[in-house]
Amino acid sequence: MVSTRQLFAMVVCAGAALVSIAAGQWLETTIPVPLEPQTLAWNPANNRVYCAVGYPDQYGAVAVIDGAANTLLDTVLLDCQMPAGMCVDSAHNRVFCAGSSSYPMEESLVTVIDGTNDSVLARIPVGSAPLALSYVPGTNRLYCAAQFADKIDVIDCATYTVVKTHPVPEWPVDMLYAAEFNRVYCVERGPRSKPGFTVTVIDAGTDSVVRTVDVGEFARSVCYNRTDAKIYTANGFDATVSVVDAVTDSVVATVAVGGTPFAVFWNPVSDRVYCADEGSGTLTVIDGVTNQMVSTIPLGSATWSMCLDSKASKVYCSNYLDGVVSVIDARADTIIKTIATGVGPRCMCYNPVDGRVYVGNEGDKTVSVIKDTATIGVEDEVAGCCSVQPAIGVWPNPCGNVLYVDAGPLSGSAQAVRVYDVRGNLVDELRPGPNDVRHLAAGTYFLGRVGHGRTAKLIVRKQGLNR
Repeated sequence: MVSTRQLFAMVVCAGAALVSIAAGQWLETTIPVPLEPQTLAWNPANNRVYCAVGYPDQYGAVAVIDGAANTLLDTVLLDCQMPAGMCVDSAHNRVFCAGSSSYPMEESLVTVIDGTNDSVLARIPVGSAPLALSYVPGTNRLYCAAQFADKIDVIDCATYTVVKTHPVPEWPVDMLYAAEFNRVYCVERGPRSKPGFTVTVIDAGTDSVVRTVDVGEFARSVCYNRTDAKIYTANGFDATVSVVDAVTDSVVATVAVGGTPFAVFWNPVSDRVYCADEGSGTLTVIDGVTNQMVSTIPLGSATWSMCLDSKASKVYCSNYLDGVVSVIDARADTIIKTIATGVGPRCMCYNPVDGRVYVGNEGDKTVSVIKDTATIGVEDEVAGCCSVQPAIGVWPNPCGNVLYVDAGPLSGSAQAVRVYDVRGNLVDELRPGPNDVRHLAAGTYFLGRVGHGRTAKLIVRKQGLNR
């Protein structure tokens, strides 16, 4: 009798030669969703994609897509018309979605969805017009930026209640959590008529505001460079990217980019930052070490959203007015393909398990699925990762769902291997000796030693084997 057993396999690429950059991307399918897509998130705990949809005169919803089968599994109704930010707690298999009712924003909520059965666990009242969420696994708290209320609500995810509120400068719009510093960074874009474009820095350990950093005008998005310990903001009004040193929380560089920068993204493989310039229809590439612009890639009209396939070092960028997604080889900074999607591609996310990019098309209420067979199960070496943590050998036991950590001279110490989800959030730690890894979701990753002292990024993959 033949049975299937789920094992964890660690797959490491010894060099870039194993990745075929030019081949493999195509529009695999298009999935209709109930309303206009607003944001997307992939949940590694169940390999499902969550697409928040809404429209001002109807209640919003979250459409649930099976990442393996490309089918619409369910629709979770929301008590608000306009969903905005989403984030995932893969360790507890939860999805958080922030949203509000239409003008005058009478009701604003964070909806908590249980990923095991896609049911609503809680609806938490928050400040008006919440736009961004950031989850901190160490404290099990969720930070919610309420744009019109000029505050950040802190939610205890054990009780699903707001336990603290941080007033911030006007219009907080985007956030991230930097695990190495245990800090939350929130961008406040402010009105153009009033100075005060800032990043608020919150210590997640003490849950207190430790600093406010002045950045460029109308900062709209933020990203984190873990290798060089830097925070980047895309500043829409002055066409710049501000570079903030995460050690000192001070601006160390201001980089001129294309017109009306909209989004920023860091590529850990090449240690470069990509800025989508909405006004000029370009993608600006910034060196993570030197803070210098290295190239500008012409794309199309209204470059809005981006996502990263770090395994093959590809950047996907949507062109809203053209209805296409540009695929960029991030090693050569050249366009390798342009793929037609639906009308008005607004939001994107990446599924590393199945090598798929999901594109939410606002104009025709669909999600386009782009497939890339060249990247599945492959991971490249991460430049500069030894500055993050030592090279520790981690070896799988294929018969028992166990990973053994060989810490070498660190054996017996408190040294641990940090495990991150696909969004870079810290979700667990592996200690020296055997570790039961059945709870780890596919797509989580860590850094380990893979021969000749070389350090590489290792991805957890659920693999079905017959015996």
